Amino acid sequence: MPFIGAAIVGAVGLAGTTAGAIVGGLINVGIAGGLAYASSALGGQQGATAQAGIQTDVEMGGGQPRGCTYGRVGVAGYLAYINTFADNNNMLDMVYLLGDGPHDAIERVWIGGKAYAVTVLQDNAYRTAYRVEGVLGGAGVSYLTLTLWRGFEDQPASTQLVNYANPAGRWTTADRLSGICYVHMRGLYDEEAFPNGIPQMVFEMRGRRLYDWRRDSTVGGSGAHRWDDPTTWEFSENPIVQLYNYQRGTWLGGELTVGMGVAPVDLAADSWTAAANACDELVAESDGSSVPRYRCGTYVAADEEHATVIQRFLDACAGALYERVGAFSPQAGVAQIVTYPTITDGDLVSGRQVRFAARRSRSDLTNGVFGSFSDPADQYELVAYEARTSAAAEAADGEIRRVQVDYPSVHHALQAQRLGQIHLGLSRLQATATITLGFAAVVLEPGDWLRWDSARYGLRIWLVVDTTSHADQTVTLNLREISAAAYAWSEDDEGAVSVPGVPGDKPDLITTVPLMSVLATSLVSEAGAKQPALRVTWSPILDATVDAIVIEYRPQGSADVMTATSTAPNGGELLISAGLQGATTYEVRGTLATTPRRTTTWTDWQVVTTGDMTVAPAPGTVTVEAMEAALRERVLTRQDEDIAALREITDALGMAVANVDAVARKQADEVWTASRRETERMGVRVGEAEASITAEREVRANADSALATDIGVVRANVASNTASITSTTEALTDLTNAVALQRTDLEAQIEGVVANVSVQAIASASKPDGALAAYQIAVKAGDGEDLAQGGLMLAVYGTPGNYSSKLFLQADSTSIMDGAGGKALLTVDASGTAYLNADLVADGSLTAAKVIAATLSAITSNTGDLNVTGLMSIGAKISASGPNGNIIISD
Repeated sequence: MPFIGAAIVGAVGLAGTTAGAIVGGLINVGIAGGLAYASSALGGQQGATAQAGIQTDVEMGGGQPRGCTYGRVGVAGYLAYINTFADNNNMLDMVYLLGDGPHDAIERVWIGGKAYAVTVLQDNAYRTAYRVEGVLGGAGVSYLTLTLWRGFEDQPASTQLVNYANPAGRWTTADRLSGICYVHMRGLYDEEAFPNGIPQMVFEMRGRRLYDWRRDSTVGGSGAHRWDDPTTWEFSENPIVQLYNYQRGTWLGGELTVGMGVAPVDLAADSWTAAANACDELVAESDGSSVPRYRCGTYVAADEEHATVIQRFLDACAGALYERVGAFSPQAGVAQIVTYPTITDGDLVSGRQVRFAARRSRSDLTNGVFGSFSDPADQYELVAYEARTSAAAEAADGEIRRVQVDYPSVHHALQAQRLGQIHLGLSRLQATATITLGFAAVVLEPGDWLRWDSARYGLRIWLVVDTTSHADQTVTLNLREISAAAYAWSEDDEGAVSVPGVPGDKPDLITTVPLMSVLATSLVSEAGAKQPALRVTWSPILDATVDAIVIEYRPQGSADVMTATSTAPNGGELLISAGLQGATTYEVRGTLATTPRRTTTWTDWQVVTTGDMTVAPAPGTVTVEAMEAALRERVLTRQDEDIAALREITDALGMAVANVDAVARKQADEVWTASRRETERMGVRVGEAEASITAEREVRANADSALATDIGVVRANVASNTASITSTTEALTDLTNAVALQRTDLEAQIEGVVANVSVQAIASASKPDGALAAYQIAVKAGDGEDLAQGGLMLAVYGTPGNYSSKLFLQADSTSIMDGAGGKALLTVDASGTAYLNADLVADGSLTAAKVIAATLSAITSNTGDLNVTGLMSIGAKISASGPNGNIIISD
C-alpha cells in the first residue's frame, strides 16, 4: 500500500517519490467468468453507505495513503508544509497535497464552510494561479491566493516556496513533488480577514486528467490522446473513462501508485467504447438543458480494495463489469439491443434441467427506493434525493417495502433520481432462469440480452448473467429478467431537486421537532426528596431518517448551554434533571439529528421555571422535631450540609458537562484550526423491524483547546418497541480546564413498559477552581405511572486545601450484606425503618438519651461503673462482674 512519507513537513525528499508497484491483471482480482462486478441497481445491493470517496477533512501526519481525484469533487488534501515569513511573520504559506498524476483545475474553495469564487491570475502547462475573491482585509485587498501545481512528473519546483522558505533551505529546487498535484496557499495573515485564525479549506477540484482511447487515433479513435503522454489527456466526468484509467492505473517513475495495473489487452475495446458513449449521451431536463446521462466524482485512496472503488464507478452509471473470454467488458445502465434470434422451448436441449422462478422471496421485495447523493452546494456532504416509489408495486406486494440506496460518487440530484428509478425498475423484474442451448448459442456472452418466447413461462427479455460451455458443444445460460422500460426516463419523472430524504414518502420531511413543549416537574424519592426536572414532549416521529432529538437548555440569559439527547424519536418524551437548580427560569429548544444529514432548524426558545429543591420526610420517619434540642441542631446542621454537598456536586457535574458542550459548540462557530471527523453507520430494515449501529468520532484542536468525541449508538426496534445503547466519550482540555466525560445509557421500551440504566463518570480539573471526580449510576423501570427509580453517586470534590468525598445512595430498600452474602447486616426499607443485625461493640462508651426496644440483649461493654437514671427490666437478667462492675440504679 503506497504511503506518503512521514518526513514531509519540510517537503524534502519527495522529488520523484513513488511507491512499490502493484501487480494487476485479471488473475489478481479473482475473476472466474461472467458477472465480475455490478452496480447496486443490477446486483440488488441495498442499505446505507458510508460517505466513501469523499475527502473533505484535511489529513496531517505521516503514513497517509496515496490517492487521486476522478471527476469533480471536494478535496481537503494532506497538509504537508507550513511556513511564515516577512518582517512580522505575517505572511503564510501552506501546501496541501491533493493526489497523484496530472489534475485539471480548481473551480472554487470553501474556507471555514463558506464558498468563495476564484479568478485565474496566471496559467501555464504546469500550474495555474488563482485569486480567492471575497477574502478581504481593511484595505479591500484580497489576502489569499492559490497556486495549483497539476502533478506532472517533470514539473519544476515552486520559486515562491524556494525564495521565501524560512529559514532558507526548507524548500529547495529539488523539492518538485514529481507527479504529485498540490496547492500552494499564500495569505497575508490579518485578523480582519481571519478573525478566528486560518480555518480548514476544501477545494472543489476538476480532478485527474484522463486518457480516453476514443480520442487516440493510434488505437482506432480520433484525436491526439496518447497513453504514454499525459500532457495530451483531458479532464473527464465519464464513469467508464474513469474506470478504464483506474484499471490501467496511475504510474509514476515506472511504478504503480493508484489503481490495478491491468494491461490494455485485458480490456475489450469495443464494449468500453459503447459503455463510455452511453454515459456521454445527453438527457433533456425540464429546465430546457441537456446534460450527460451519467457523471461521476470520487476520491480514490491507494489502500482501498479494488472492488470497493469499482463499485463506486458502476453505481454512478447503473452499470456492470463482465469477464468475456478473459477480458474486462463494461456495460452502462441503458437498454441493450437484442441481436440473437428469439428462442422458443423447442430450442432448449432435451433432457437438460430447466430452472425457472417467477418471483423473488418476500424478504427481497422492493417497491420504493430512497437515499442520498453528495451535494456540491453543501460542500459535497450527503443529502437526500427525492424517493422513488410505485403505488402499483405497493398494491401488488400488499405492503410497503423500501430500501436505502446511496450514491456518494454522484453530485447531481436528478441523476441520483434516475439511478434510483432504475434500481426500482430492475427490482420489479423478478424472474430468473437457467437453460441449456445448442452450439449456436456459443456466441452469447455475459451482458447480452436474449428474447425467450416460452409456451410455459411466457415471453420475456433476459439478461445473460454468465455462460458455461460443455464438452458436448452445448451452452448453459444463467438468466435474469430485464426490460428496456426499467431504464426509461422523461422530464415528467423528475422530482424536486433538493428534498430532505424520506424512506419512500414523497412529501417533505420535518426539519424541526414537531409540537415540542416543556413543563417543569420534580423527581420525588420515597423519602420525599425533590429534584427539579424538565419534561420535554413532542409528537412521536416515525421517520426512520431521524436518529435523535437534541435538546439545549440554559438558565435564562446565560451563555452556558447544556445538552440532552433522546435516541427514541418515536417516544415523544424526554425527562431532564442534570444540572438543574430549583426555582430557576430556564430556556429550552430542540432540533433533529438525521441520517442522511439534511438541513434542520431549532425550535424557538421556550421559557419554564423549575420548582423548589426540597427534602421532605416520608411517613414513619423519625423527624427532627421529635429529637431533643441539642441533637436536633446537630442533625439539622448535618442535613443541610449533605443537601448542600449534593447540590454542589450536582452543580459541578452540570458545569463540567456544560463546559464540554460549550467547547463542542465551537464547531459551529468554525474556530478550530484542525479537525477530523469519521462517521460509520450500518443498518438493516425489514418491514417495521430495524437494526442499526452508528459510530461517530471527531477530533478538533486549535492553539489553546483540544476536543475529542466518540459517540456510538446501537439500536434495534420493531414498530414502537425499542432497545438502544448510547455511549458518549468526550475529552476536553484548554489552558485552564481539563474534563473527561463518559456516559452510557441503556434503554428498553415495549408497549409502555420502560427500563433505563444511565452510567456517567466525570473527571474535571480546573485551575484555580479545583477538581471534581464523580461516578453516577441511575436506574429506573416501570409501566406508565408505576415507575421505580434508584441511584448512586460517589464523588470527590472541592477547592485547593478543601477536598472531601461523598457517597449518596437512593433506593426504596437498601441492604448491606455480610462477607458471605447470607445475612443482611443493615437494612433500610421503604418506610424508612432501619434494621441492624450485627454485634455492637464499643471500645469507649455508648451514649443514648433513651433506648426503647422490644428485645435488647448481648450488649457488651468494657466499662467501669454503669450509671443509669432509670432502668426497667421485664423478665430479663442484669448482671455485672469483674473489678468495678457495679450497676448503680437510681429512681
